Amino acid sequence: MENNIKLNKNRLLYTLLATQAVSIIGTRMTGVALGIWVFQRTGHTTDLLLIPFFAEMPQLLFGHYLGALIDRFRRKWVLVLSDFGQALGTWGLILLILLGVFQIWQLYVIVFLQGFFSAIQSPAADATLTFLTDESNRARVNGLKEMLFPTASIIAPVIAGIVYVNFGIQGVVTIDLFSFLIGSLVVIFMRFPEIPVALEDTISEGMKVGVRYLLGSKALIGIIVYVAVINFLLNGPLELVIPYVLSITGNELILSVIMAIMSGAAFLGGLLVTIFGLPKNKNRLITLMMSLTGLSMIGFGISRQVLLLGLFLVLCMIPLPVLNAVFRTILQDTVPKHLQGRVFSIAYQVAYGLAPLSFIVVGPLVDQILEPTMLRGSMGLISQLFGDQAGSGMGLLLGFAGGIIVVVTLVFHYRTKIEG
Repeated sequence: MENNIKLNKNRLLYTLLATQAVSIIGTRMTGVALGIWVFQRTGHTTDLLLIPFFAEMPQLLFGHYLGALIDRFRRKWVLVLSDFGQALGTWGLILLILLGVFQIWQLYVIVFLQGFFSAIQSPAADATLTFLTDESNRARVNGLKEMLFPTASIIAPVIAGIVYVNFGIQGVVTIDLFSFLIGSLVVIFMRFPEIPVALEDTISEGMKVGVRYLLGSKALIGIIVYVAVINFLLNGPLELVIPYVLSITGNELILSVIMAIMSGAAFLGGLLVTIFGLPKNKNRLITLMMSLTGLSMIGFGISRQVLLLGLFLVLCMIPLPVLNAVFRTILQDTVPKHLQGRVFSIAYQVAYGLAPLSFIVVGPLVDQILEPTMLRGSMGLISQLFGDQAGSGMGLLLGFAGGIIVVVTLVFHYRTKIEG
């Protein structure tokens, strides 16, 4: 009997991960196509960075309320609703394109809508995984989940490029729509384990329960705040990889190779967690990994040779899935199962909610201040390190963000204890 239960849980687990993989590939394809479409028409990094800004903003604004909703309903239907909502946004995008009235501001509205439903899906899926795993394999499953996005980032650009050339942006978005619908249909026919729902009278009361739980754990607050700061320092600067590499090389083929290497490195990071799991001393692991990321960002910002750009980007990306796996595993192992929807949502709201601010700060900072300043070559030693040609302002930002990551990581190491 116990073996049958375990077999059913494993079947549910890997089916759920497979549907997420299909959905992520479709979403990533649309992201690539929209990035090309926007940058070709405007040539501004700010317009490009506003796409992830609006996609992430719902998490910042509504995360605490959405978590209370997640715990009040059956997890299966929460996941179906989130897929359906994202598909609705994609359908609206297709309709606007077919009618010939598609404009950039409409895109921002649509990605905001999809970000709202994504903010429901992510904590709901992670909380569901807690019921389908035990502590002995949870870290490895989180490592496997971390491999999904880089896998999609390798596959999606190839498919998106072929479809975009032959059928335009509407062809790419149509495939994305079908990926959402397939994911929803599969989840509908899955038999989920019974998960207790919240019994509070109101959503507001449920939200307060989650907040009180987090405030009672200094260790959880420490790791959440740390991940929030790291995400702020990473998200905006890493979105500059495309314009930065293009500015230095002027070669789309080199850029495509660099992007594939970037995704491959993130895949490798997730694979390492899947194979080896996580050590007991997670403080030391985070310190080593994220110091490597920070130092590599400095090297990436200074480098002008293609081989060095690729090498530093590999060293920068490998630790990121490790940090995410550590963060999710700590939450899943620590938070009581009946509180996980609301606590995860609040944790993600803080940890990932600062990302939109990073996107909106980085674009204008690069376009209006750093690039023009560095082109003048009047910054002394800084100009010697980062150069005075196109892309030097972006390199300076990448290097500066990397240096802060190293400092913040060392402070975190000595002030927060999360072993176990």
